[in-house]
Order: sequence, then structure tokens, then C-alpha cells
Amino acid sequence: MKVTPFCYDTISCNSFVVGEEGGPCVLIDCGSSGNGRLFSYISRHHSRLEGVLITHGHYDHIAALGEVPKGVPIFLANEDFVCLSSPNFNASRSLAEDLVLPEEVAPYPVEDEDEVALPDFAVKVIATPFHTEGSVCYLFPNDNLIFTGDTLFRYGYGRTDLPGGDERKLIPSLRKLAKLDPNLRLYCGHGPSSTLGQALSNIGFNSAYL
Repeated sequence: MKVTPFCYDTISCNSFVVGEEGGPCVLIDCGSSGNGRLFSYISRHHSRLEGVLITHGHYDHIAALGEVPKGVPIFLANEDFVCLSSPNFNASRSLAEDLVLPEEVAPYPVEDEDEVALPDFAVKVIATPFHTEGSVCYLFPNDNLIFTGDTLFRYGYGRTDLPGGDERKLIPSLRKLAKLDPNLRLYCGHGPSSTLGQALSNIGFNSAYL
């Protein structure tokens, strides 16, 4: 499965377009569209956008959701719905930007072990609530891919001192990931890709935590 990354500015997350050239695709996170360039790319290279999967509700992952084409479903954990309308919870107030998304942005809620209803993609939700209460990872089991947002990076893991963070849930969340195939290709919210096993090894998360 082809994964194409986009990151248009220094404060935005990695967004990923997942899908083969000329066919349908899904979008993982949407912090910036690059003044529409992201959706222009999708319209030129894919037959349709089947859905937008949001890993958590901080501003750098949701700021461009108002630009998602009408009728495309958006998926987000219910616990992070508050981030759509609260600059405190989405952490944009710290930048004096006060991001509030339009009311038309109305995601479908997802929760742990859900299978997201998309026509052409098998996607499983893995709840990892410590960076925010609604942080999730998206596993593509048929394609050996996992998208971890700000839960796990190639060389680290998400902060717990931002709105919605809970350090007590850090180890239980990482433990869930450690039970998956270590050869999964990992795409994270910031920085380069890795494998799941290598990323866990880089933070010293080993069998002692299982």
C-alpha cells in the first residue's frame, strides 16, 4: 500500500495519504492543507477520498478539517470532540490562535477495537489515551501499517503535560502496541517513519513492561 506524507509548515503534523495511485485513498490527520495543495493532490492522484482518520484533537492535527470536501466522513475518538470547539483543549490558545472549527465538522466517533467502516480499507482502532484522552492509533492489518499520531515516534513518545494528557496511562497504552507485530511499518505524527519494534526499542520499552 502506498503511503504519501505531507507536512507543510513547522507547527503542523505529518499528514498521510494512504492508497494506490488512481484508486481510493484515506487521509490520516489534517493539520494543514498547504493552502489546498493537499486536497488538490488527492483529486489528481486518487479516484476519491473515502475518509479522514484523526489520531487526536490537538490543533496541529485538526486545523484544516474545515477544508475536507463535503460528504467525506471524518473519524475521531469521542473523548477528543471537545477539541473541535475549545482552544484550551486543542492547545491552540498557547499560540494565541484560538482554533475553533466550523459546526459542519462533525466526526463519527471511534473507540478501542472499532473497525472503521470504509469501503476499500480495513482499519482497526487502538485506543492509546495518554497524550490526549482520545488519542488513538490506526492499524491497517492487511497492509502491515500502523499510524500512531503523537502516541509513538521513531525516537520517543507523546508528551503528557499538554491538555488532555495523563501520564498514568502512558505505560498501559504502549503495552498495547508492544503486543502487536513488531514488523509493522510505523508512521507517526512528527518525524520519520520506522517499524513498531524499532520505535519501541528506541525508547527502551521491552519485555519487562509486558
